[in-house]
Amino acid sequence: MVRLSTESTPRERLARIVVLMKRTRRYARSTVAIAATLVLASLLLALSTKRIYRSETTVVYREVVRAGREGESPAQRAARLGPRLKEIVLARNNLSSIIEEFNLYPELAEKSILEAIAEMQKNVSFRARTQDTFALSFSHHDPATAQAVTKRLAEVMIEDYTKDNLTTAALNHDVLRRELDEANRAVEDASRALARFLAKHPQFTWGINDSPYAPTAPQPSAAAAAPRPNPANRAPQASREKPPADPVLGRLLRRLGQIDAELAGHSARPGAPPVPPVNLTDAQKQRDAAAAALQAAEADLATKLQRVTAVHPDAISAQSKVARARSALAAADKTLEVLRTGAVGPPPVDAERIDPGRRAALEEERRQITAQISARRATASRSRAGSVTTPAPAPAADAATNTPTDPEIVELETEWHKLRLDLERARDHFRKVQDKERGANMTATAAEQEAQEALVVADPAYLPVRPDRGRGRVFFAGSFVALFLALGYAGSRVLLCETILDEGDVEALGGPQLLVSVPHIPEPKTSAALVTRDSQGPRSQPPPEKGDEGGPKSRPPESGSIEIRFEEAPADLTDEPRVIPLGAPPPPAAELEDDPLPPKRIRMQTLPYGATLADYLAKAQNEAPPPPEEPEAEELEVAPAGDADEPPPSEPAALSLRNPNAGAVMIAPEVEVVGTPFDPENEGALSLVRGAPPAVLGALRVLRHRLEQKRGEGPLVVSVLSPGIGEGKSAVAARLAMTLAEAERARVVLVEGNLGRPRLASMLGVRVPEEMGFSAQLRRHMSGRWEPWSVLRIGASLYVLAEPEAEAAFPTALHSTWFEGAVRALRESYDYVVIDGCAVLGSGDANVLEDVSDVCVLLARVGMTKGSELSRAAKQLGDRRMFGVVLNDVREDGKEPPGRIGA
Repeated sequence: MVRLSTESTPRERLARIVVLMKRTRRYARSTVAIAATLVLASLLLALSTKRIYRSETTVVYREVVRAGREGESPAQRAARLGPRLKEIVLARNNLSSIIEEFNLYPELAEKSILEAIAEMQKNVSFRARTQDTFALSFSHHDPATAQAVTKRLAEVMIEDYTKDNLTTAALNHDVLRRELDEANRAVEDASRALARFLAKHPQFTWGINDSPYAPTAPQPSAAAAAPRPNPANRAPQASREKPPADPVLGRLLRRLGQIDAELAGHSARPGAPPVPPVNLTDAQKQRDAAAAALQAAEADLATKLQRVTAVHPDAISAQSKVARARSALAAADKTLEVLRTGAVGPPPVDAERIDPGRRAALEEERRQITAQISARRATASRSRAGSVTTPAPAPAADAATNTPTDPEIVELETEWHKLRLDLERARDHFRKVQDKERGANMTATAAEQEAQEALVVADPAYLPVRPDRGRGRVFFAGSFVALFLALGYAGSRVLLCETILDEGDVEALGGPQLLVSVPHIPEPKTSAALVTRDSQGPRSQPPPEKGDEGGPKSRPPESGSIEIRFEEAPADLTDEPRVIPLGAPPPPAAELEDDPLPPKRIRMQTLPYGATLADYLAKAQNEAPPPPEEPEAEELEVAPAGDADEPPPSEPAALSLRNPNAGAVMIAPEVEVVGTPFDPENEGALSLVRGAPPAVLGALRVLRHRLEQKRGEGPLVVSVLSPGIGEGKSAVAARLAMTLAEAERARVVLVEGNLGRPRLASMLGVRVPEEMGFSAQLRRHMSGRWEPWSVLRIGASLYVLAEPEAEAAFPTALHSTWFEGAVRALRESYDYVVIDGCAVLGSGDANVLEDVSDVCVLLARVGMTKGSELSRAAKQLGDRRMFGVVLNDVREDGKEPPGRIGA
């Protein structure tokens, strides 16, 4: 019952939380017992625990430059190294070797090495202090062992980390080296395939990137004499320099390039310019690259001159770069011009790199090759000139025989482009793998360096002198846990308790509204004013009179006895008996002491069925001498004693009120009141209200105000119900009836509705004759005998219809239709009909009361009623006539209410 409403204010929620915290005091004994038991257990555990010593070492990571980790931040490095080092430390193979080396946990190791490893993992601690500093510690009951194991753990961690890095770097380097060899072989194969194709088709040698059959623009020197190209057979133009068809000429040119390169010393000088190209396409590429380099150098020089002066070292360096780029462009232009014109110039000779004898041999070979090239070209020129001046006898046939057709040209160009593409791809792959291999080589070198410098022990393991976990710490930790568990037990009892303890619990249910809270009052005492027996103790029964000896000695089952008090008058007074109205208190003790003769005790007179107290009083008045000063009263016919067993008439007449000494009066055609006239000074039963504390009276008056608002101008039938038994509904119903009849503001009748467990008569101190019991009257009506409903008057405007015994004579009469008729008759005669109801759960009697009532008040007792029971009872009754909930027995002094609070 701890739900908090979302509509409440923060102050109300805080107050509710404080109330719930105060409820834990109800479980103080059990909480203290649990706490004491757990504290004692922690003390015993502390006494039996060994002292634990902890040794710690600090390892520092020094940053080493490695390929691929140039942009790694310290936080990223710590996030990478921390888990990896911890995994190395807690590895099973490392811990098992250390356990065997230092003979740790011998008892667990005998059972299973896994249990020993698990125990050691609990005692090993690894944490990162900073981004580059890591702390490693080990706990053991022997300080020397703790120091040695910590030192060994640090050594194993550094060794495994270094070995792992070296192994990984070496493996990557080996893999990339094998991949580089494969890429190199692929380049060689692609070059060899392209070389075979060029050897077979030498026309593709000139212009490695252009097809020899593609049309090109004419040279400027022969633009006027060049004929238009023939699109039919794609014949080479006369003005274009055809590539040499002679393979000997091609080999001579390649050899000439090799000789020039060797004479220039390019192969031996790593920073030398590239080898001069051997064809026109490569020369053009070299010239374009030189022009781009010159443009970039000039742009860099212009940028630097905007920031610094011309004499600045950066400007001077940029100027030198521009000069070198211009020289390279001039050399490329010259090489391109040489290849276009066919002239061969001597390359520059590097005298410092070439041996003089070798240089002389190369120069001689170069002159010979140059002469051969000139002779071959001259011969080729003469043959071309002869073919132009002397027409062939069959030009069409020769062209058809020597010139390839279109399909052959397409196949050749396709194969040529494929071989070139394969070579380019192989070279690109080779370059990529070569870059990776270089990075792997650098990583392997850095790993070797890191093995000696990366992880170092900054603070070696120390010998602990004070225990890390002593007995005092174990005791205090155990005591804290004990206190926490004890408070948790009390809190859980409060949270899981369903018993209603205050108004907040009722509101938390979300069911019927809370009408009023009735404070706790002592148990009601039986009213002595309504007891019909002598209060001075039991006395012997007086002997029967002579006139009564012939009457029946046993009472019939359906007849009843009414006790009437008589007093003998003094000697000088008349012998007329004084009738004390039913419900009036006995005469005061002063009057008894003044009497010369002891009063006669109660005489039991058995009346026949249907006869009332008024009949008996009329008979007594007829037997006594009438008083001379009073007029003659109307006499009633009294049935003789012999007619006691005869059935009564079906419709008895109403009694007259003219006789002030009459004991019964009809206030309605169907209701008969017994106990009139009434003395207002002797309202003994009202002591239940008059003796109540002011808080109780205030709560009952608030409830009365609510009922008056509900009633309006008509009568109101109120049923007081409760979920179970023993919740005080009879006392609340009686006090509510007395409050409604307070100061004669309304006529109220209190009806016994719990025929299974009647309590009204005993609680009010009223001894009801058996024939006036509610169930007996219902039984007679059920048997077909008509008679008015008899009620007892216990106050000025308060009446009661109850049962004479603790058990009703006919409990099942509640379910008859005459019960509804009786309530209807009382409703017509009184302003309020208050029914002392029964328990709702466990039977259907409460639903019968709900049908005959205008409103139902559901009672809940603090410390006894459960919230679930109250909800089920409200659900069983429904919302049709449900008025609200009255919380009973609310204690404001903080004492624990009796009942099943812990349930």
